[in-house]
Amino acid sequence: MSESLQEDLLRRILGLETGNPAELSALDAKTVRLISGSAFAVALEKRFGDEATPEQARQFVEHARGRWVKAEALNPVLGEHIIMAMYEDSNLLGSVPAVDVTAGQNMLTYALISDLNLSGGDLEGFIRETLELVSDSSSPTDRA
Repeated sequence: MSESLQEDLLRRILGLETGNPAELSALDAKTVRLISGSAFAVALEKRFGDEATPEQARQFVEHARGRWVKAEALNPVLGEHIIMAMYEDSNLLGSVPAVDVTAGQNMLTYALISDLNLSGGDLEGFIRETLELVSDSSSPTDRA
């Protein structure tokens, strides 16, 4: 899997236009979900730390909708569930199609990074940290 394509996808999630979007079609669905989930996990940790409450999730989604994400594009209950599913061992997203979870994660990642006002070296650090997590998660030795 091409690391430059992974980085291009990550930069697109963050609203940073790069490369040819048609080239991203070379990434398979599993890789896209891995990149999306990794970026979301890193962004959540930066925003909420090790734990977020349902009330914090609700407030953030309410804040993000309309400010960084079109309100109609992100169902507020789904947004809250996507956040809380990262912190709770539950089945909050059990019946939600993977494509909807990935889209929600991407919107929330964009909103989280925008809310944190990451730019310059901090944003590049976020990108490096996310790509390291992707690399660690896809390493054959980690799946043994």
